[in-house]
Formats: sequence, C-alpha cells, structure tokens
Amino acid sequence: MPKIHIKLQRVNLFGLFLSLSVTFLLLPSAWAAPVFEKSDGSTLHFKDDSGQKNTTLKTGVPYVKFIAIQMSPNGQIPYALFSGRACNKCTENQVGIFMMRIDGKGRAFQFVYPGKITDSKKGQTVFNGRSFYGNCMPGMKQGLVTHQAEIVDRRRGMQKSVLIIEPGDHKVEERLVEKRVPSIKSTLALVKNKVCTEIAGLNRLVLKKPLDLTPRKGLNDDDEDTDLNDLKDIKEGDPKDSPDVVNDAADDT
Repeated sequence: MPKIHIKLQRVNLFGLFLSLSVTFLLLPSAWAAPVFEKSDGSTLHFKDDSGQKNTTLKTGVPYVKFIAIQMSPNGQIPYALFSGRACNKCTENQVGIFMMRIDGKGRAFQFVYPGKITDSKKGQTVFNGRSFYGNCMPGMKQGLVTHQAEIVDRRRGMQKSVLIIEPGDHKVEERLVEKRVPSIKSTLALVKNKVCTEIAGLNRLVLKKPLDLTPRKGLNDDDEDTDLNDLKDIKEGDPKDSPDVVNDAADDT
C-alpha cells in the first residue's frame, strides 16, 4: 500500500504541474513594453523592448512632442502622453496636452496645457495649473494629474480642483475633483520619491473669450474657435509663479 500511495502522489503532482503549465500558456500575454523611437509630424513611432516589433501611432495631432508612456492598470494597454498643437491651423504657441492608446484604438483625448493663463485686458490670472505624470496620487498606478485653480465665479476668486486622467483598460478615464480637493503636497512627495514627474508649464495670454476649462475628449482638427486658439505669447513658466492655491507646497520641490 505505501508504494501505491507514493505512485499516486507522483501522478497527482505531475497532473497538477501539467494543469498549471496549460493554464499559464492560455493566459493573455501583455504587449511587449513599447519604447519611444521618434516623432514625425503628427506620428509617433515605437518599438518593443526586443526591437522586433515596430508600432506607428498616427495621432491626428500636429507637431507632436512625446512625453511618456503610461500603462493601464491591467498592464495590457500602453498609452502615449504627448503635447501638440490644438488644431491644424494653430501656431506653435497654441498647444494642448493629449493621451491616446498606442494601438490606435480611439482618438486622442485633449486637455489644457499646464501653466498660467492671464486675461491681457484685466491683467488677471484666469487659470493656473501644474501637471504631473506617473504614480502621482495615492492609489494611482499611472496617469496624468493636474492641480489647478481657475476663475469660476468672479465673486469667489480662484477655485481649486484636481483633474485626474488615468489610462483605463479600454479608454482614457477622467474625473474632476472639486470637493475635498487633495493637497498638492501628496503629489510633490511622490515627485521626491521619483515615481512622479512634473511637466514644465507654459505662461500665456487669453484674448477673445473666457476659456472652457472643462476636460475635453477628442480633437477637432479644424475648429479655429477652440479655446486653445485664443492663447498667445507662450513662454515657459516657473512653478513658483503659481498662486498659493496651486503652490501650497512650493518649498517641498
């Protein structure tokens, strides 16, 4: 009996090993990690880490500048984070920030570029934002976070909010936090830990009309009336130029 018992035990262990091997082979494999290679007009070029597969992403966004790759929570879907001109007829001073799946499914999601936007007639700041990418909020794996302040009601002054953009398992997921707004200190702590990176802001003027700062999906190539087209005189901004509502932890940078 003991010998029979040992043989049965061996058979069971072999069967378990075989079952686990088959299960592993049937699991969906993650896309080999893409590596940015170059940009060309509105196109981003990637290759996998083995160098055996090339991927071309036609963004539809003029003059793209690659920022980073952000992965979905399941590790299956890579997204490109990049900047570019807001429309085909826009000048180099009229830019936005975008996120798009590298496999080309769906369109580019467009957001206001970080920095200070000033009403040239009134000399008043109407928007001020600092944007970060990576693991920039507790519980967040990767994505884009913008700590921002904007004029919503003239009587109440600048209103704080946090825009959180995450690469989802199917598409870009976004939410705007306006109540119990997280402090920028938690994001700056993650910057110190080198798991989060800040995007340099741009200071510019708004001319024709107040900006629509609501997060916008997609890109209208020929919309000359888009709010981003009302911007000019862009220059690189210093995060320390931000008002206290956005820069309440400037000493921690």
